[in-house]
Order: sequence, then C-alpha cells, then structure tokens
Amino acid sequence: MESIKYQENFWRNPSNLRRDYTDCRFGQIHYRIVSNKNSNKKPLVCFHLSPNSSRVYNPIISILGEKRICVAADTPGFGDSDSPNHLPKIQDYAAAMGDLIDNLDFNEIDVMGYHTGSKVALTLALQRPTQIKKIILISAPVYTEKELENQKRKMGHIGVDKILDDGSHLKKRWSGHLRWVDKDAPIIFTHREVAESLKGGENSWWGHRAAFEIHHKDLLPKIEQPILILCPNDDLLEPTLRSERLLNNGKLIRLDDCSHGMFETKSKKISKIIEKFLNSKLENHPLTKKIVTPQVEPQNRKKIQKNYMDSLYGQLHYRKAGNKASLPPLICLHMSPNSGKIYETFMKEMSKDRVVFAPDTPGFGESDPPFEEPSIEDYAKVTANFIDNLGYKEIDLIGYHTGSITCVELANYRPDLVRRIIQISCPIYTEDELEVRKNNYKRQPIEINGDHLINKWKFMLPFYGKKTPRSILVRNFTEGLRGGPFSHWGHKAAFNYDLKHSIQKIDNRILIVNPNDDLVKQTPRGINYAKNATLLQIEDYGHGFLDIITKEFASKVRDFLAKK
Repeated sequence: MESIKYQENFWRNPSNLRRDYTDCRFGQIHYRIVSNKNSNKKPLVCFHLSPNSSRVYNPIISILGEKRICVAADTPGFGDSDSPNHLPKIQDYAAAMGDLIDNLDFNEIDVMGYHTGSKVALTLALQRPTQIKKIILISAPVYTEKELENQKRKMGHIGVDKILDDGSHLKKRWSGHLRWVDKDAPIIFTHREVAESLKGGENSWWGHRAAFEIHHKDLLPKIEQPILILCPNDDLLEPTLRSERLLNNGKLIRLDDCSHGMFETKSKKISKIIEKFLNSKLENHPLTKKIVTPQVEPQNRKKIQKNYMDSLYGQLHYRKAGNKASLPPLICLHMSPNSGKIYETFMKEMSKDRVVFAPDTPGFGESDPPFEEPSIEDYAKVTANFIDNLGYKEIDLIGYHTGSITCVELANYRPDLVRRIIQISCPIYTEDELEVRKNNYKRQPIEINGDHLINKWKFMLPFYGKKTPRSILVRNFTEGLRGGPFSHWGHKAAFNYDLKHSIQKIDNRILIVNPNDDLVKQTPRGINYAKNATLLQIEDYGHGFLDIITKEFASKVRDFLAKK
C-alpha cells in the first residue's frame, strides 16, 4: 500500500492544469486545459472512456501540454458536464464536443479518444474532416456479434446500475475496475476510478449504450486522416487487434505492459509515442467525406450554473442559481465529505427570489485541497474570500453539518458580512460522544478487496431512511468518495472546533434545523448556547430532505430570513 503522502499528491491536479466550463447544446461542459499559448502546434482535444471523466487524462495532458495546448473534456452526463435529457448517441456526444471546440476558438486540431471516447473522436472527425488532422485512439474494438451482445448485456442497459442496500453493487464495480488495472497502478487509482464512474449516477450506462450502437468496423474505413491506435493489454485487447486491417492511413502499436492506469504509471513512455505521432509530417490524403452534425434545440433549461474562482488554495468550484438582487444572497455550505451538489434542488427553489451560491469546500467536490490539514477557521477564511470576490457586503448563510459550524466561525470572523444563519444541525457533544465521532470519522484505509466501500455504504444507509430515494444516497456517497485521501479533513476540523463557546459570541439570528439524521440527539442542545436561535424539527426525514420536501423547507427558510 502506498503512503498517505503519495495518495494525497496523486489526488491533486497537476500545477499546470486548470479547469473551466463552457456552454454546449446540453448545458455546460466541464473541461481541463493545459495552455501553451506560445506553441505553434495544433491543440490536442481528448475524450474519455465510460463511465469516467476527463480526470483520467490529467498526467498525460500535463506532459503533452508543455509543447501544445491540451484539453480534456467531460462527456455530457459524466464528470461535471450537464447531462442530456434523453438517451444520447455518439453523434450527439461528438457534436457537443464540437461546441466546446468552437467556443475555444480552435482552428485545426488533433484529437484523442479512449474506449467510448475513441468513437467520439472518429465521429467528430467525420463531422469536421477539414478541422481534425490526426487521431489517436486508446483501443478501437472490432467486435464479433457474440462479443458485442455480451458487452451490451454486461454494460449497456439500465439494469447495470441497480442499487442494492447491502452495497454489493459497489463490490461488483470495484472488482470490475481492479481486474483490468495496470500492474504498476497504485490502489488509490482504482478508488478514484470507482468514484469517477459513480458520478454518472442512474444514467452511467448511457455512454456504453451509445458506444455499442455505432461500430469501429464501420467508422475506421471512412477515415482518411492519419490514425494511431494504442492497444494496451486491457479488456479490449483482442477486438482492438482486429482494427489495424481497417485503417486507410495509420498504424497500431501494442502496449503489452500497459492497462488502465497507464497514464499514471507509464506517462512518459506514452507521451513520447503520442508526441512522435503528432509531430510526424502530415502527408496529403483524400478528404474524409463529411457527415451531417445532428441539430438539436439547445437545452437552456439549466438553472444551476457552475464555475471556478481563484482562491486561497487554488481553484474554488462553486454553483450559482438566480440573479435577482433585491434580497441578500444566500451562501450554502455543505457537509463533510460532500460538495455543493447536495444543494442543487434547494438552490433552484430559493433562487426564485434571490441569488444563491454553493461553493465546494477546499478538498471536496472540484475545489483544490489545501496543502495541510485545514481548520474550521481556514474554511471560514476561504468562504469570506469567496464572498468578497463576488463583491457582496452582506449575505445570509445556510450550513449543513460541517458547513453549519463554518457558518458560526464566519459570523465571528466577519460580523460585518453575515446577516442571518440557518444551521442544518448544531452538534454540541459530550466528551464521550466526541471521542466516538472522532473514531468513526477518522481516515479509513483503502482495502484491496473494496470492503472500505461496503463499510462506508452500510454506515451511511441508516441515516437516509425508507422515504429517501436511493439515488440521493448514491449521489451523496459518490460526492463523499471524491474527497479521496482528504475525505476525513472536514470532520476532523469540525471535531476540533469549540462550537459551544463560539456560538455564544455571535448575536445573529439563527434557525437551527434538526432532521432525523446522525446528529438528531446532539443538535437541540445548541439552543441552550445560541443567543438568538429558533429550533425547527424535521422528524420524518433524515439526509436527503433538501431534495424531498424542498418547497416546504424553502418556505420555512424564506419566512425566517424575512422576519423583522
């Protein structure tokens, strides 16, 4: 097992890489970019495998980006890109990537696709034959009918992602990833792959379904641009070897010592192969016949806008809803380990009469982590910096668990900024309770058999109750995994903070909300220490109530914020 320090460094984004959003036909598309504006080489645009995200390309575009602009985008519905509202085709994914390319104002480009992404790359080359000059494919399987039917049965239908209360669906996913991982890949890589694959949620099978409806045996013969197929020793080895004979202008290179994770373990070797191909002379060749790009009405239905801001620890990721400025903005701070995603349904409702923001705490969601374990005081300073950068002079706060504690510290740190506070839980612990909490939420090692996932699932399940759809638990579970080796930092900061003392020092009006979750016993004690607080009991719901009784809860929040 690798060291903790290794895992932390592994989880961080490369220093020369930035993340951003742009619009596409399905909403927002999230991408990573390594810029090299002084280069005269063509940009390289990369498309990932399914279900996954552009994060898989981090190491390779960090190296290749030293000599050219490199971009890796999240396929719509995966990573942090908005999802289509219908089952898409590869042609739709490719067209959305075309929107990205246009928005980045690229002229001629090269493309690279991995598994499902290889079909996106080829289809985009057919849609834009004069713009795309060279193509790199990480696997290009040419299936037999039997192989294709087997793939569809295993991965290409809605039943693939069935959620089971015993957590066995997580063990199945872990084993599926581990089976084909590169022999040199660290265990933290498999953990990350599982987390990224779960981000697709209930529709994570859409990528595979789209891929199985279009075939390399039909695509490859139509392409005249130079193609390099890299064939690692993974789950698509045998069918990919059949693809070379279909190439008009290209070659296949076997990578027998590589499998999933090779961008992490063999990044220098692979980047040299790719660089050599991209730098090779582009010979004249027949022009690939252009196909029609699918036309759709843009899905301007997204009420949540996502963005980044430069902050104290790197890039801070946040969500925004609404634009009405007559009322103080509402800032939403999430629990640990999680992200601002838990507030999306609530934000849509509250944004009807005010602007609402939900930043990801540093180290969670898509926000960069600090370089040392943070305190609640650190979280409060980051939040204050975020609000100052937005230009607001007075705001209201809502915080959930760890976020509720950060609200109190922010009111102490910047009393000029904070008007009113809603705390979803206000835990005042006895000494014995605090010790139990510290033990339950300490750093949990990754188990080679995936049992750490089962244990976490079973621990969370009782606090969601029978009224909470399992999709909400899956979402929160997944967002928790995305904290990786930093997942315990939020809880540790919360347990080391003296909430009992700090809440007595502020005069802000506070609405303490007590859902039937893991802090239902400790939360009412907060009333005894807050100077100006009201308790709101939510007896019938635990975690997930923000998504289930959204309008009722938002009405209570509005009433509280409007009181004179």
